[in-house]
Amino acid sequence: MRAAPSDAAAAREAVDAAAATRNELTLVAPADGLVLVRYADQGEVLASGSPVVSIGLVHKPWVRAYVGEREIGRVKVGQPVSLRVDAYPGKDFPGRVTEIASRAEFTPRVALTERERADLVFGIKIEPGDGDGGGRLKAGMPVTVEIRLMP
Repeated sequence: MRAAPSDAAAAREAVDAAAATRNELTLVAPADGLVLVRYADQGEVLASGSPVVSIGLVHKPWVRAYVGEREIGRVKVGQPVSLRVDAYPGKDFPGRVTEIASRAEFTPRVALTERERADLVFGIKIEPGDGDGGGRLKAGMPVTVEIRLMP
């Protein structure tokens, strides 16, 4: 009987230690999303800083587009844009420019013509507005962006 309280205290400490270890080894996503790529499996030992999964933030879609260096001065953050997607012909989705890159880069390889590949462009980020139709826009969909350039 006299040993029971000390055994109970030791068991409680063991449970607390196991819970602390579990908390240190549990990964929590920084945002609600969908796992796109799994780089490691459960139980696998990883080096510090190694990626475990790639998460797609499906509740907050965005579009990466490129604007030529001649026109970038006529595009502003907050400017409204119109998005068109092949999946919904005839339907325009509202959006707005939320980011403009501070550096020019060469056009990515996915540019349509050889002449365009040699041009310098600025990347811009566009977020669809509230009229995105309840999540109809999905990651990876090709999008046509229409921007009315400022004077």
